[in-house]
Amino acid sequence: MTRCPKGLRGTLTFKAGIPNAKPAWRPQKATGPMSSRPAPLFPKNAADIERLAALIEGVNVQSSTIAALVQSDYPHVIGYYNRGLDTGAYASVAAASRKVSAAQADLELVLKTLTNASVDAAAAASADFDATLVRLNVIMLVTGFATIVATTALTLLLGRRMSQRLGRVSNALAKMVRKDFTGLSEALGRLAQGDLRPSFRSNCEPIGDGGSDEIADVARSCDLLVAGLNLTGDDLTAALAKLRTLIPDVVTASRELF
Repeated sequence: MTRCPKGLRGTLTFKAGIPNAKPAWRPQKATGPMSSRPAPLFPKNAADIERLAALIEGVNVQSSTIAALVQSDYPHVIGYYNRGLDTGAYASVAAASRKVSAAQADLELVLKTLTNASVDAAAAASADFDATLVRLNVIMLVTGFATIVATTALTLLLGRRMSQRLGRVSNALAKMVRKDFTGLSEALGRLAQGDLRPSFRSNCEPIGDGGSDEIADVARSCDLLVAGLNLTGDDLTAALAKLRTLIPDVVTASRELF
């Protein structure tokens, strides 16, 4: 078996049944959009990217030279690659092989440089992504903490407001029981003893809660109770005043009759 010449990529094909037939060399063609200028993915390596297409083309040219030598001078090509002969008739094959090796070395150096640049860019992108995640986590933590603080403050504010409203209702009820009911009871007691001079007026002021919840309903009920007590006191006071006016007339009429 004849090995592929060093530095070449391709296929050696022998024609079956033909003695001493020279193999046909078909070099592999470079794949990819190398005919157009590549975009500068890495600004620092723009020059290497610009050279990439030219280096690949150089490797193809040198490979084509070796392929032509295989077609025209096959014994010397085999002698060079199999036995290491590089003088005399083998000198042209040796020179072509060295050019291929040099072109491939330049290409590998550029590819290594671009590979390292790609790795560095990927590492930088990963670091940026990690930093972005850290910033997002900090923002989420700050937002969550701010939400908790705002919720707590709003809860305390609403609780304090409800407590104040309940306090006004409770104070109004306590004042009503302590003063109004006591005053009304005293006025009725004096009336029962024959005193026609008592009067009654509620000491409570309307709460005036304009809300729409249960606390506001209780406050409105208290206001209605205060209004009812005042109306009862006004009626009682007016009735006693009228009764006091009628008593002298009743006494005079009784004296005239008797």
